[in-house]
Amino acid sequence: MKTFTAHIHKSRQFQTMAVQDHLPEMVISIREILALLSAVTVAAAAIMLAIWVAGMDISSFIGAGTWGIAMIFFAMAMDNRKAKALLQLSTGCVLMVLAWLQYAVSPDYTVVVGVLVAGWIAVAVLKRLK
Repeated sequence: MKTFTAHIHKSRQFQTMAVQDHLPEMVISIREILALLSAVTVAAAAIMLAIWVAGMDISSFIGAGTWGIAMIFFAMAMDNRKAKALLQLSTGCVLMVLAWLQYAVSPDYTVVVGVLVAGWIAVAVLKRLK
């Protein structure tokens, strides 16, 4: 019977110097990758929820919910004193118009609302986790 010896390395660090030599601009930490993956997952879930709700044929309730989300954006714009407040104010105005379009024209505008809100949620999650 033959035996083989296995050498166990004491260093628990990954040897990334070879990768850094070949691709120095591709060095991204796993924390940033997981934060981006979490933000994309939350945004995709918000968009899927919007698509599901758009097919329920309850346009008056969806319009009221969108109106409420617009009020939340107006409140965030009033509370914020930075340049981001202008974006929040414009998002609130766009959500008001989309709420009216959901009620008057078609409930399919709910998907547009979902994409818009998912973008804000993804940015908030990414900033929080990064």
